[in-house]
Amino acid sequence: MSYRPSVTGFCTSWSGLPGVYLSGSLSLTSCFTLLAASLYFLSAEDNGGWPDVKTQLTGWLVENRWDVSFVHHVLVAVHWLDQGHQIILLVLVSSALLHLTSSLLLVLGTFKHRANLLIPWLISDLIILSFLTLIFISWTF
Repeated sequence: MSYRPSVTGFCTSWSGLPGVYLSGSLSLTSCFTLLAASLYFLSAEDNGGWPDVKTQLTGWLVENRWDVSFVHHVLVAVHWLDQGHQIILLVLVSSALLHLTSSLLLVLGTFKHRANLLIPWLISDLIILSFLTLIFISWTF
């Protein structure tokens, strides 16, 4: 008779269905948060929103005595974002809606025990993680 080790601890309690429920609920929460912030910035053009964020960010950069080249690069990036912030926010809203749909399919597929409903979430999560890895690598090196 062969010995089969058993694994116990924190990781085993979150594997399987509880882990999928946790991933789905975190994905849903992050999608709703991103949608709320993006829609606020899109709708509040005249009385706050993006112009206030831009003004506060530039004021904060100028008030703090940081490296001049760093401040210059950040101000160039803020100016670039200001030129097309509506397009960027619309892309964020559409990608958040797609990920929200795939997260809902993840939760539904878990409830119904249908593995093919998990695939859209896996693909959208792969795209998000690849994009975040690309950002990390470009900012680090």
